[in-house]
Amino acid sequence: MIVTAKAKQSGLSLIELMIAITIGLVMTGAVIQVYVQSSSSYQLQDELSYIQENGRYGLSEVIKELRMAGYSSCGSGAKVANSVESGADMQFAYGLIGYGVDSTDSMVTTGAIAVSDYPAELTDAWDGTDALQIYKANPDNALYVTSHNPNSATIHIKGTHAYKPDTIMVLVDEGCSQVGIFAITGPTNNNDNANHLNHNTGSGTVENCTKFLGGQFTCSSGAPESKEYGPGSKVMSIDRTLYYIRNSGDDASIPGLYRSVFDGATEEVVQGVEDMMISFGLDTDDDGVANQYLTARNIKETEWVDVMSARVSFVMRSRNQVDGDFVRKTLTATTKLRNRGVE
Repeated sequence: MIVTAKAKQSGLSLIELMIAITIGLVMTGAVIQVYVQSSSSYQLQDELSYIQENGRYGLSEVIKELRMAGYSSCGSGAKVANSVESGADMQFAYGLIGYGVDSTDSMVTTGAIAVSDYPAELTDAWDGTDALQIYKANPDNALYVTSHNPNSATIHIKGTHAYKPDTIMVLVDEGCSQVGIFAITGPTNNNDNANHLNHNTGSGTVENCTKFLGGQFTCSSGAPESKEYGPGSKVMSIDRTLYYIRNSGDDASIPGLYRSVFDGATEEVVQGVEDMMISFGLDTDDDGVANQYLTARNIKETEWVDVMSARVSFVMRSRNQVDGDFVRKTLTATTKLRNRGVE
């Protein structure tokens, strides 16, 4: 009987081992590559979602305010008598004012607002960005006039109010033909229950250059007229909102869109806005339609009343870098100023 012995396994040759290792490395590399690509894709989608969400929200807030610029409850045909001294940083008649922020360049077109007269908040704004200031009357707490004596500069109202001296107000007549802008000069109203307002000249923090609130004028141009606002007229406070770009309060490495209001309160609207660029549609032939779009530094101060529309662009930036660089996207919206021009 013949017995055949089984061959013993003598192991792998060096070549076979190298081939096995190579195959294993290739497969491991492929798995790692898939993971890296998947992780990078997820991070990119996450940052794009952040950009889209924050950009759309921030842009909608600015556009909403822009549409209401210059609101007084009357159309653009009403005369505006502005008795508030310009030094009070209050140009309600303009409706809006734009600013080109650049600490290294003070050049503006002749007649434009000087960089030295920009709002103090813009010292914190990012260079190379635009800023926007919007004025509008606030109808939520309107006071209704029962009688008005222009000679004594006294407005009697229905009920009582809590406004104090130096508060800037808008007075609109019952026929919407005249708007008056003034600073309250009295009473002191310590108990928040006054039944009248005074609009005399005086030496308060915010001053009136005249007690008259009729005609079409500012403290630097035009002729004030005596005007009695009858029953049915109303008095409203003024909202002033300033939008600008600066470092986020939560993380200084991230840019943010900020909003400052007239009483000095400031809040961060949304993060991720790296730049705000604004072009203003200027009506140059008085037909109520914009003829050209200009940047803020190319618009004369007296021309802000002729701005009919605005084009706002946000450059949004991601929170984190993806593949070694920040993700950026530009969002743009154009709107008409509802209180200006033709309907």
